[in-house]
Amino acid sequence: MSAKAFKQEMAPKGGFGPIHWAKRTPKPLLSGFVQFGLMGGFMGFWLYMFYKFGFKRVIYEQIELQDAMAAIEPLLEAEKHRMFLIRMRQNRDYENELMKDYPGWKTGTLFGEPVFHNKRERFMTPSLEEYYAHTETRHYNKKKFPKIHFEF
Repeated sequence: MSAKAFKQEMAPKGGFGPIHWAKRTPKPLLSGFVQFGLMGGFMGFWLYMFYKFGFKRVIYEQIELQDAMAAIEPLLEAEKHRMFLIRMRQNRDYENELMKDYPGWKTGTLFGEPVFHNKRERFMTPSLEEYYAHTETRHYNKKKFPKIHFEF
């Protein structure tokens, strides 16, 4: 067998082509102006749809919620006043029970003198300490220090 002649690879005739070293980015599918126009049209369409269908519903829901709050506010205020009067009656009853054996004690006074010198005979809201005088300390502390809860 005869050996094939060895052929060395050489550069092509005329040399290699230029080397492309610059960054080549692909051409965009749509130009910037077209993309901006499409985005504006899309946003405009959905803003119109929201205004026509969604915005009115949100406004109606807010109006309904405000009407419900206005309707229930007197009820909540009356309930708060009722609970206040119940607590004051409990305080008075507790003071009567506590001081029943003390001769000459009149409820709501300090040794016969009114605690409040109220010339117009109007109701004065008691202090927090007086309101919670005959309850456990933790109830008073929860009201006075709402973020800090003492458990003694």
